[in-house]
Amino acid sequence: MATDKKRRRHSLHRIILFLPVVLFIGLSLGASLNHIYCGAISLFLGSLATLYCRPDLKRKIWTGGLLFSLLYLLYFGSLLIFFPDYVKSFWNLNALTGLFIFGIPIEELMFTFTFGMYWSGLYEHIYWYGIREQHQHKYVKMYNSTSMN
Repeated sequence: MATDKKRRRHSLHRIILFLPVVLFIGLSLGASLNHIYCGAISLFLGSLATLYCRPDLKRKIWTGGLLFSLLYLLYFGSLLIFFPDYVKSFWNLNALTGLFIFGIPIEELMFTFTFGMYWSGLYEHIYWYGIREQHQHKYVKMYNSTSMN
């Protein structure tokens, strides 16, 4: 696995780590999109770039997006049980699509999913850690060096 770090796709490692930030700034300044769309697009493309650099994180990234979305759905759903007008009171619904899932704006879930995707593999991507085979769920050092090269 040490040779994986020397492959061409890993030469973009540092750029890929900062890609969501650069994309977000570019989209925010250059497009007339609501910032939640800029964030979701940036995080999604950053996650895909991470998959390019670290294909071994594929399952973790997609699972992270789904699990974080589920957690957010449960949290937000329980909030709406006690405060049913919460979204109407605090969201600018005119700036959104008007699509809801269980009373939650779809933009919230879209952002949550892409944030979960990007965040779930970030630590392993930065420090070159991986998950052991055979589903032991213990982290191991994949490479000899902890540098970000």
